[in-house]
Amino acid sequence: MCLTGCSKSSGPSSGSGSGAACNSTTAGCGSAPAWTPADIKSALDGCDGGTGVWAAAKAANGGKDPQVVTGASVIGTGGSVSGGTITLDTGYDKCNTIETLIQESSNMSHQADFAKVDADAAAGKLSRDEYIRAKEKIEYDGVQKAVKAEKACMAKWGCSKNSFSYASVTDAQSTSFDEYFDHWLGSDHKDYWGNVWDGNYKAAYDAAHP
Repeated sequence: MCLTGCSKSSGPSSGSGSGAACNSTTAGCGSAPAWTPADIKSALDGCDGGTGVWAAAKAANGGKDPQVVTGASVIGTGGSVSGGTITLDTGYDKCNTIETLIQESSNMSHQADFAKVDADAAAGKLSRDEYIRAKEKIEYDGVQKAVKAEKACMAKWGCSKNSFSYASVTDAQSTSFDEYFDHWLGSDHKDYWGNVWDGNYKAAYDAAHP
């Protein structure tokens, strides 16, 4: 998916723990695409590591299969969701794009959860930091599903461990949201949600907390 994260040898991306400063890792990013949306969906159909991620996305989409198209992702992380459509960025290779489809399918399955966070923010209930963490916690389910599927399916997909952006997510980070949020997730992704709060919900929060 090409989120900005931390390689295993680089230390924490936030600088809040021991180790050297993190160098961004985006495994497979920028490779010329040699795939179609049908190729990516076929790979997931062939093996999803028991995650059931596509079925969950379909259920959240009113029982209809999500539409998978190519295009520019919202913040350059490889993919995005809008309504019943998943967009895959053609600037990434096949293995990263399989990862992206898993992540965005998971995000689609959580549409109601995302909407609840937005409703709470609109009611002035969430600070900027609380909003960012709430959104990232929902997305974290997709990280966990992708990591699980990659471990089970990489050989069937014709990929190696280092083919994936999430290859640098440690075992601790794949089981603890706090570890993932504090020591792997890059500031660019957090800033995206922070900017959404700034533009849409800051006034409501300020009014509720004079």
